[in-house]
Amino acid sequence: MVCVQKETAGQILRTFELHVFPKLGKYPAHQLTLHNWLTVLDRLAQGYSEITRRVISNGRQCYSWAVKRQLLEVNPLSEMSGRDFGIQKQMGERTLDRKELAIVWRAIEDSRLIERNKILYKLSLIWACRVGELRQAEVAHFDFEEGIWTVPWENHKTGRKTKKPIIRPIIPEMLPLIKRAIELAPGRFVFSKYEDKPMSEGFHMSISSNLVKFMLKAYNEQVPHFTIHDLRRTARTNFSELTEPHIAEIMLGHKLPGVWSVYDKHTYVEEMRVAYGKWWARLMSIVEPDILEFTPRQVG
Repeated sequence: MVCVQKETAGQILRTFELHVFPKLGKYPAHQLTLHNWLTVLDRLAQGYSEITRRVISNGRQCYSWAVKRQLLEVNPLSEMSGRDFGIQKQMGERTLDRKELAIVWRAIEDSRLIERNKILYKLSLIWACRVGELRQAEVAHFDFEEGIWTVPWENHKTGRKTKKPIIRPIIPEMLPLIKRAIELAPGRFVFSKYEDKPMSEGFHMSISSNLVKFMLKAYNEQVPHFTIHDLRRTARTNFSELTEPHIAEIMLGHKLPGVWSVYDKHTYVEEMRVAYGKWWARLMSIVEPDILEFTPRQVG
């Protein structure tokens, strides 16, 4: 369908596998009514407003595709939007404050997440990289002698236009995390459970929700829902206080604007290395136990 053509097709499919198919997947599409959808969306909107909005949007597009090709006669979601559930479209401005960062970091360590995903989340926060870049990372991409992680152009969003890799420094504090992830990997893909292929695009979709539930149960802390991309945005916000704006943008994997990118071929690796060191120091000062403003309960 139309969603297959999207760059986030894997994530869309995973969202439907988690939240839609268990309730509606056994019914043929032509039998589903608006009432059927409302039974799912009403419940979903109570805890996952952004996911609800995306399910409506992507579901509506799929139905529209089928109606135009006369595979279906009716699009039951044609007039439906997040506003019908009191959901306003978010502008992607969620960042975690210091207390939230401390609790989330502790939850990553204390929860029953598999170790590979714990490392994935920590490195996503430290590097401020896209999760897809780590998902496709191979052992050969990490040069420990030079302290460099190379993201091939095929594996990152900007590379589709620039055809250039992202070069990110590896600071000493990251080494134990990366080397442990490599030890856990059965094949060349560092963050995969498979020997010969990376994890699917949407494999991480439920991790943040599970962490939110864990924090409420274990710490009695109600942390608003966040995504792994919000960790990237949180890191970028902190970068603004730790380095120059152009260095912060390069750390995200963005290209320099205009003619700057044409004439400036400097990689800024060492400048990034300094900035990542400062970010690590700040992050560790945030997650130290005496900074936390809550008392963990024994996890049952």
